[in-house]
Amino acid sequence: MYVATESLSFNLSSRQLNDIEVAVLNIGLSFIPAQQAILTETMLDLRLFVWHLILRTMFSNVNEMESNLFKNPGICIPQDHPLMGAFIKLSENDLFNAFSGEQHYEIFNIRIAPARKALFNLKKNDASIAIQLADKGGSTVILNREFYFSSIKTMLRDETVYNKISVKYLEVLTNRVYAVVNDCLLSRYINPELANYLKVESLLVPHFLGLPKIHMDQVKPHFRPFVAGGGWLTEPFSIYVEKQIRPVLDMSMQHLCLL
Repeated sequence: MYVATESLSFNLSSRQLNDIEVAVLNIGLSFIPAQQAILTETMLDLRLFVWHLILRTMFSNVNEMESNLFKNPGICIPQDHPLMGAFIKLSENDLFNAFSGEQHYEIFNIRIAPARKALFNLKKNDASIAIQLADKGGSTVILNREFYFSSIKTMLRDETVYNKISVKYLEVLTNRVYAVVNDCLLSRYINPELANYLKVESLLVPHFLGLPKIHMDQVKPHFRPFVAGGGWLTEPFSIYVEKQIRPVLDMSMQHLCLL
């Protein structure tokens, strides 16, 4: 089942990978095999997909969305659309036919079992390796865990770039940012909706990762530092600033294309 004409994974570790493990890694780190396909869950996913499509058609006008862009996520129940309803019925009929009989067990369960076992062995049973995305190309790289963490620690010891801070200092930074937001609100530079949007209720501390530069060295590669900042204090500010400068950037790109 898992056949790749070109390898998209690079094994730089001392661990030998079998064919199924290599094939699964070639699919990518976002591959999540289901233990067993369930008809009701699949139908719920279908309706959720259609629900998002209806919302997109309802709020497709950018000018109408402008004032509501920086509101916190809300709950909206869209009205049924006849075309979407027909699409759901046709899709559900196909799902019923696909799940009828014993054939779907072979498609969704038995053939996926080797992939699940391979992922379990790579993630749970082997603490000697680290798996990361490559800096360029989207390939999957398998490294010796000791080499990966020692390289990351060496990067973090560079005090000219990184500083070690405490959890208490994180609270100080958070309060400082919220104080600036409150001052802007009191000065009427921003409205209450934008102020609420800029305040993250449940903060997620960013994770520091190293993306191996295998395009430069496939033996002992250097790493590009990468910080996953989703859910962190600065995420709504980044979205707001990007929205403000996007028209200027688009005009600049159009001007460059005309030159």
